[in-house]
Amino acid sequence: MNHFETELRDQLRRSEHDINPNTAGELSQIRSRALSHSSKDGYWWSQLTLPRTVALASVLAFSVVLYPTLIDSQRSSVPGANFLSSEGDDLYENIDFYLWMANSENNLAG
Repeated sequence: MNHFETELRDQLRRSEHDINPNTAGELSQIRSRALSHSSKDGYWWSQLTLPRTVALASVLAFSVVLYPTLIDSQRSSVPGANFLSSEGDDLYENIDFYLWMANSENNLAG
């Protein structure tokens, strides 16, 4: 701490002792009212930890499991996508036939 910060800290600590007793009483009452209200408001929220956890788990499950399947189904609804997909599947299923035909054409030419 530099010299200015030290002086400021000391001045604030001295002013704490110079507070009017009426003002100190009012501040104490306001503080106790604020603490009593905060403890009542926080109680019901702390009781909902299980439902909050279940809700969070549901959102995570949706985002990890269901959302990608929704995206895939929307992509496959494009008109040309199904055609390209089925053509590609046929090519890979009959790859042996296409390889045999390519080899036999090379043998005939040579």
